[in-house]
Amino acid sequence: MSIGAFILAILSSSFLAAVATGYVNNRINNKNVSLKYITEERAIWRKNIKETMSKLYAITP
Repeated sequence: MSIGAFILAILSSSFLAAVATGYVNNRINNKNVSLKYITEERAIWRKNIKETMSKLYAITP
């Protein structure tokens, strides 16, 4: 195996590893962003429910 072929093999395997790592990191980031958005929306929903219920209890004699 010549030096050129050896260097080409190392570079191509490094490139494939970098592409695979980038893909996995992108998927993980997308899931985390979605989870954060859902959690924030649920927090807003819970706050609205608490406010509505406190107003309802305030009206009840």
